Amino acid sequence: MINHVRTLLLNRSNHEAGLDSGAKAAEFIPMEFRPITLPRAQAAFRRILLPDGAPLYQENYILANVMKLLHHPELLDYTLTLDPRFTYSFTTDYAIQLRDSAVVVNRWSQGSCDVNLIHDYTMTPSRTQNGVVLHWELTHAASDGNVVTVRLNGAKETRLPVTFTGTKSNRIVLVANELSVFLTSDSGSLNGDFKFDLDFTPIPYVNVATMLEQATRHAAVYGDKGGIFSSWEPYATEIAELYDLWRFGDESTIKLGALILGHAFICEQLRLGVPVRRAH
Repeated sequence: MINHVRTLLLNRSNHEAGLDSGAKAAEFIPMEFRPITLPRAQAAFRRILLPDGAPLYQENYILANVMKLLHHPELLDYTLTLDPRFTYSFTTDYAIQLRDSAVVVNRWSQGSCDVNLIHDYTMTPSRTQNGVVLHWELTHAASDGNVVTVRLNGAKETRLPVTFTGTKSNRIVLVANELSVFLTSDSGSLNGDFKFDLDFTPIPYVNVATMLEQATRHAAVYGDKGGIFSSWEPYATEIAELYDLWRFGDESTIKLGALILGHAFICEQLRLGVPVRRAH
């Protein structure tokens, strides 16, 4: 299965979250994959990686970072054991695409309006994955002059005067130190009737130390192996080695990666209908 481990970790169908979904920052998910019903221990571990209520973009962003971790030289062979094929990338172009997917702008206008909107986005991973998607409406009627109306999430409207230097307006701050927009017009003024809808999904904060701390607490609740490392004969050696990396590894990234891969192997067992037994 192409993108095997990533698909297991996300645990969503192609229609819901793959390339056919049109979702931001989506990756290839095989058409035949069906989401797995996770037992309590596995569902709890998944929430450490992908918190409940996180928008799909945030899940995709987290997984981009997780897969980069799982391609560490000490973990790569385990990551590709179930299937060596993958389509995701770690290039600079991909990172820019992932970043830019946080902001989506739609424009409506009437008549000969030449006004457009550009955004300036500073990637600041300071927000929690709590399902927040910020939605702004910027509207203008032909009679408004150089004033634009801004409304966030359907709340009270704010009317802001706009000044131009050449064809570009002053900065309109939507999120301090994070997201601003500018209006552009060939005439150097606002004209006609227009509306811009802007959706911003804040990027999540991905911290290895925090995830590892949460996973360690998880292991304490669900036993020595945390409901993460199983006894599955075809991959008994790999699972035992991952367990040792978790318990005795020196680097936090390796320890967390070993836990994530142990979870992925259990997900594969569940996908195939193989009874799961904890490793001893």
